[in-house]
Amino acid sequence: MSKIVARMEKMKDGNLSGIQRHNQRETNNHSNPDIDIEKSHLNYDLVNPGSINYREKIKQIIESQRISKRAVRKDAVLVNEWIITSDTAFFQENTDTQAFFTDVVAYFSDRCGRQNVAYATVHLDETTPHMHLGIVPMYEGRLSSKQVFSRQNLLEIQEELPTYLQERGYAIERGLRGSPQKHLSVKEYKDVQKELQVSKQELANQEQILAEKERELHSYEQAIFRIDRLLEEKNEEVKGKVQAMNQLETKRNEIINSLQTTVLPDLANVKEKKFSLNGLKYVLSASDFSAIKSITKDFETLRTQNKHLKIENNNLAQKNKELTQVNHEQELQITELAYELTLKKEQLTAFEEKQLNYDQSEQIKQELDTTTQTVSVLETENKRLKDKITDLTYDFSELNEKYQEIKLKFDGLTTYLHERLGHAKETILFTIQQGVKYLQNAPKLKKSLERYSKDRTYLIDEKGTLFLPPDTGSKGVTMSLNPHFYPLKAPFYNRETGCYEFVGEYMANGRSRTNTLQLSEEQVLEKKAFTFEQSTDKKAWQQSKKYSRDMSKGRGLSR
Repeated sequence: MSKIVARMEKMKDGNLSGIQRHNQRETNNHSNPDIDIEKSHLNYDLVNPGSINYREKIKQIIESQRISKRAVRKDAVLVNEWIITSDTAFFQENTDTQAFFTDVVAYFSDRCGRQNVAYATVHLDETTPHMHLGIVPMYEGRLSSKQVFSRQNLLEIQEELPTYLQERGYAIERGLRGSPQKHLSVKEYKDVQKELQVSKQELANQEQILAEKERELHSYEQAIFRIDRLLEEKNEEVKGKVQAMNQLETKRNEIINSLQTTVLPDLANVKEKKFSLNGLKYVLSASDFSAIKSITKDFETLRTQNKHLKIENNNLAQKNKELTQVNHEQELQITELAYELTLKKEQLTAFEEKQLNYDQSEQIKQELDTTTQTVSVLETENKRLKDKITDLTYDFSELNEKYQEIKLKFDGLTTYLHERLGHAKETILFTIQQGVKYLQNAPKLKKSLERYSKDRTYLIDEKGTLFLPPDTGSKGVTMSLNPHFYPLKAPFYNRETGCYEFVGEYMANGRSRTNTLQLSEEQVLEKKAFTFEQSTDKKAWQQSKKYSRDMSKGRGLSR
């Protein structure tokens, strides 16, 4: 299906005189060499009955709708000119160009307003029929090309126009969607047209050459077929003659054998004994003599014919071989021509796409450069990955060795864990028992806390944590029934041992020592644990040293 070409150009005040001269053919000197002046009288305008002044007509359309009284900017876009066309095949099928371009004008009139269509000039004096459609971009009483032909509106036109024309019976569709190409200028478009014509001519020449080669190949194939048939006939004839010759050879051998067994022995005896031949009579009939003579003659004739047939057969085989070689060369040449024809067709398709849409040369060049860079990067990355694979292979080997070592250790640990599992079960049961015991003693501990809080003694809470009074000073504390003890961290309940542990510093033998005091639940409940009282009296501290030394000898601390 043919594709529609619909591209737009923005025209400012400085462009109006030029497009007027070109569209209305006001001069015979044209920069476009494809214009056939003898056909210029076939051009027509679907909006205006004759030639007009573009600047006055566009100014009239603007002023009739414009609300603002300020002057139009000098750089404003006064008219958007659309060039509408398709390929040659489309206009060969649709010879009524006026009906086609009239439908196009109707579409733009419905979308942009009939009053804003300044001109619709159709050119039939160039290679392909096309229309220059000028639309003044008026939007809500002001001149605005950005509003009338915004990007979104242009996309809608590219979609709607082909559909509009298809509904009216035209076999036409839009170009490629999302193409990054840019529109061709008029000169570039003409260059593409010329290049396209040259390519079409080259394609036609290649097709003609290909047809000639195909005909020549067909004649070669027929000649080979005839030679094959002739060879078959000659082979059958040779087989028959060889068979007859073999029969004659057999008959000749029989006669020779008969002569050797009858006549020759007698002749030998005559020669040796010198017997007279007058007494020996050998009767040979005339028919046998004639038969022998005829057989000998036929045998020589067949031998000569066989020799000639062999020579002829060899010649035919050589000729067949040469024709087969020629046929193979022709097939190769045809294959090459077919490949060239395919390339030409692809080039032709590319040129048609280029004619209907955009110039792809720069994009292809950029894509080629990008592809080259990508290939280079990929080659570098491939090399890097190969090196990495080598390193990883080596690392994998090392890891495999380590895995084997770890596996051995794991197997050993598995065995060890199985052995320890029984002990773990016992530990868990013991912990549960201790927890049950703790829960059973919780009411007693609570009462003990209530009792100890009266004399500022703090031991444990419901969670089993042992606390000091919040006002414990840094100079130390005194402990009833225990040596002088500095707290280093908060005591805690060890559920595994079932004891309360308290880490602190105490005086022993005149030196400061660090130790962990362990108190059982029974000691706490029976108030055998130490209590803490705030002490700021230096004298009391000195007096407690002796007591601390005595207690450190085994009578005060539970290790």
